[in-house]
Amino acid sequence: MNKWLIVSALKDEISALLGIMRVERTYRQDRAHFYDGTLAEVPVIIGYTGIGTELTLAGLRHLAPWTECDAVIGTGYAGALDPHLATGHIVLTTEVRQSGVNGSAWASDPALVRMCRQFLAEDPNTMEGRLLTSEKALTTPALKQAAAQQYQAIAVDMESASLAAYCQEKQLPFVVLRVILDSAHERVPDPSEFLDRQKRISKRRVLSYMARNPSAMVELPKLGSQAKQAQQRIAALLPKLLPKLNG
Repeated sequence: MNKWLIVSALKDEISALLGIMRVERTYRQDRAHFYDGTLAEVPVIIGYTGIGTELTLAGLRHLAPWTECDAVIGTGYAGALDPHLATGHIVLTTEVRQSGVNGSAWASDPALVRMCRQFLAEDPNTMEGRLLTSEKALTTPALKQAAAQQYQAIAVDMESASLAAYCQEKQLPFVVLRVILDSAHERVPDPSEFLDRQKRISKRRVLSYMARNPSAMVELPKLGSQAKQAQQRIAALLPKLLPKLNG
């Protein structure tokens, strides 16, 4: 039976998933946390690394000496670039593209994409396509529209390029299944506004942002509600999908 590595940026993205996982061991290195055990009776390691490509790659490399896995699933939230995507919709990634003029691209494992496609075939709230990894948050509709046109991507995150590069380096098959947090027409805050020097969410910085941006009193609770919806979608999807992928 294959052992799966499931990786997100933030604990919030996978907290509901961890709540239904049977944890046997934990690994911690700096900001990366990984939980070793089973999910739906399938051997898994589920973890989070922190926001951004640098922390993602560092977290995966810290984990490597401790355990081995056979395949990788990247998950978590994504911002929509395609206007047809809404909060809670699933993005099945066929290719991960790094932003920039000379940005690299990595294809998801074709067999994993095919099995995910079959599993999601009857779900109308799913879209398949290219995922953009951006070094900077795309916070406005104009930035999202420009990125969609430039990269022909349907959604954006800030980590999957590092995950894909790591999998290529280790010769591990991977697929990325992200859930939409914000739609293409929504304005969202830059997550760096809320992070301390250790790249952790800081309550002090959140309060400071709200004091400087009165509209945040409405925007942040709405975003929190959307995050809860996306989190629950991840927790509903993966326990059903994993046994299918595992054959």
